Amino acid sequence: MKNYVWKSTLAEHFQTYISVQQTAGFKFVFQERILQHFDHYHFYSGYQGTRLTRDILSAFIYNKEEAASTWRNKEIVLHGFICGIWDINFTFQRLKQSYQRAAILRTFIQRMNWNVFLLRLIGTLPL
Repeated sequence: MKNYVWKSTLAEHFQTYISVQQTAGFKFVFQERILQHFDHYHFYSGYQGTRLTRDILSAFIYNKEEAASTWRNKEIVLHGFICGIWDINFTFQRLKQSYQRAAILRTFIQRMNWNVFLLRLIGTLPL
């Protein structure tokens, strides 16, 4: 599945997670293949949206025709995906909040300096 075309509504999240892992130095080949299978399953089972429920995950992971070791591999990969995407989104939101706070603080400081300048101009504060 080297040239796999991502189909499900989770495709963007899968690709982001995989690229972050590969950027961090992991080969992430086996895990990517499991995520591709899940993407295929998610799309062709008719699931919509980006919400993962217990029913969706259980139906994919615990296939009766597969060995328990395969179940465990799927559990590990999907658990990593869910936690990883949450961390990526959480980090992005924290960075966004930090930038917003910095902009608010910068605006506040600029206004405070302007107020101090006006007060000094009026003569209520010493120069």
